[in-house]
Amino acid sequence: MNDRARTIDTCVIFIFALTIYLITCCRTVYVGDAGELATVLATGGIAHPPGYPLYTILGYLWVHLFFFLRPVVAANVFSAVSAAGAASVLYLLLMRIRSGQSFAIINKALALAFAFSFPVWSQAVYAEVYTFGALLYLSALLSVVVYFQQPSKRQALLMAFSCGLVLTHHFSGGVVLSSAVLALLFTRCPDNRITFRRLLPIAGVFILPLTLYAFLILRYSPDLPINWLTDATPAALWELVSGTVYRQYVGATTIGDFGLLILRLGKDLFWYAGPILLLLGIPGILRAVQNEARLYSLIALPALLNIVFVSSYRIPDFTGYLIPTVAAAIIGIQYLLISLRFENWTQRTGLIYGLALCILVLPLFWNYDRCNLSKTFIAEQYAKDLLDSTPSGGVLLTKSDNAAHTTLYLRYIEQYRPEIEVYSTRSTLNRMKRDFGNDNYSSILTALDKAPNTNWAKEFILNQGQLPSAEVKHSQGLTYTNRTDLIPDDNIEKRLARYISDLQRNYQPGKDYKSDQVYLEYMMHKIDLLRQAGYGDANTAVNILKKQGKFFSDARTCLAIAQFYMVRKMYDDSKFWIALSSRHDQPSYIQRETYVLLGCLYRRQDRPDEALKAFRAALTISPEYEPARYNTYLVASQLKIRDSDFAAAAAYYDSLLAIEPGNMLLLYNKAQLCDNLPGRLQDAYDCYRELLNNPGNVPEDILASSRRRVREIDGMVLGPK
Repeated sequence: MNDRARTIDTCVIFIFALTIYLITCCRTVYVGDAGELATVLATGGIAHPPGYPLYTILGYLWVHLFFFLRPVVAANVFSAVSAAGAASVLYLLLMRIRSGQSFAIINKALALAFAFSFPVWSQAVYAEVYTFGALLYLSALLSVVVYFQQPSKRQALLMAFSCGLVLTHHFSGGVVLSSAVLALLFTRCPDNRITFRRLLPIAGVFILPLTLYAFLILRYSPDLPINWLTDATPAALWELVSGTVYRQYVGATTIGDFGLLILRLGKDLFWYAGPILLLLGIPGILRAVQNEARLYSLIALPALLNIVFVSSYRIPDFTGYLIPTVAAAIIGIQYLLISLRFENWTQRTGLIYGLALCILVLPLFWNYDRCNLSKTFIAEQYAKDLLDSTPSGGVLLTKSDNAAHTTLYLRYIEQYRPEIEVYSTRSTLNRMKRDFGNDNYSSILTALDKAPNTNWAKEFILNQGQLPSAEVKHSQGLTYTNRTDLIPDDNIEKRLARYISDLQRNYQPGKDYKSDQVYLEYMMHKIDLLRQAGYGDANTAVNILKKQGKFFSDARTCLAIAQFYMVRKMYDDSKFWIALSSRHDQPSYIQRETYVLLGCLYRRQDRPDEALKAFRAALTISPEYEPARYNTYLVASQLKIRDSDFAAAAAYYDSLLAIEPGNMLLLYNKAQLCDNLPGRLQDAYDCYRELLNNPGNVPEDILASSRRRVREIDGMVLGPK
């Protein structure tokens, strides 16, 4: 096949994929990170870790090139163009492995099957980083295969540069480095040695693109609407690039957890691209390993590492991370056809075109409804509800992605409600420091809490795998005002009517993980407003939420809703959601969360024996898991106090203080226990004194009690003298 024909085919793939993407593309801001990334591309801001400098630079140029579009629409189209480009590069990669007239037809169908697989298509229709990452990953993988087939110094440098570009984007694409290392090992020098002289220029060219991260320091400004870089220093840059804030989501995977992941991937492959990947991809991979192990290992090894990475990264919506695995499965199908001597079918034109049509059409029709966001407006309406509920001249504080990013985009890019200010947590910390003149985030929030026009958007944290024991959580739910004395009035009636209308118009169940989350958050808003306003039909809203929850597949979200009910003392409803969570296949770290939440529920119901059993079950799964240990010691101490075994209870408080040495309330409780134990008066005195020296946020009545007791003990000591 000549170069001209190959170029035409590549353009056809790009144009066809892009056309379908544009038809199904979101016309507005979408859920999750879409609002943040659209804001970053419109302003040249600094996105969440690892910062995405290349994506930001090119996306900024793209959005301003198409200035006549809404910035968010231009950002959405940038994802679509990246995905279409990735499919075109995959076609070139497939042609490097096997070309010829028959395979040219099939390779086009396989590239488009990749384009319309759910992991690619679902990320191509709104502003996200994954399709641009796919373009970089497949370009690097193509350069590795070209080097393997035709090794040269020039191609080695191109391979190194391509791999460096991948690392200017998402760290998950770094699995392609394993392919580059294998290619270097497979194509050694004639003297069978990998020399320093050979590797030095390769390493230099690899590092060169990484200098793009300096852009983040150069771009740093406290005036940016979104800026995840804490300051313009190398230390802050490293903290951003290394993703320190996301370490809570990374953990060791047990054999059982990995097995559950493989089972889930098996199910998802069926849904991601239709049965074609499941039925042909797996045997194709096996034939590829058997027949052309060296070449296919360049493709399979990063895919395997990709699965390992996903299993250790504990977020429920990992669709976008699976692109290396999907690409490996697509290439596996090609190898299956190779093993069937498909290149000899040149006379069976009808059969070739029929097979190509099946490969293309199945994922296209299979995923069309789920990936069509052209009529989805729930995220924008969600943000407008938050902004509209903020008083004029006030401040809106947000936390979760679904609320923070959409409100930030509408306020600062489209100037919706320009008379108010919107802040989130880390992404707007620089602006908060600038506006409130304090480097301490807790102090800023304390000051804002006292301000009359602060609108606390305390969302129900359902997104990004936030677990009940997460360090930062807003368990009280979202309120649209800082008033606590809500009464039935026309304003609430209108809000409820609008929420119901928004849901009926904008929500399509099961379309997208985060759309489901926004729906559930809307329902919880409705429940809270009804309950606070004294309406009797809150139970109806609860039952609707239960009905919808049975179709929601994520255990973590069920636990978050269980916590929502628990803090409202709706214990039966909380237990329902805990049970609903347990119906899913749970990895070990979710099982322990289930036990911890169940233990907390029993403790609130004053059932300490059952609570202790639940906490100990969590410790059986993870002996060093701090929330489980803390709650175990706490409940065990309560049981010892019930049995009048104060010495054992005090020992448990020693264990609690070892976990939270700065918790003055624990210290006060220990002082009270020691005060009732013979021979422990000095221990009690020391605890009281330490508390008074470091009062923190201890209530005044406890401080007064401690001062009084210190004076009494001083008098007891001085009396005999």
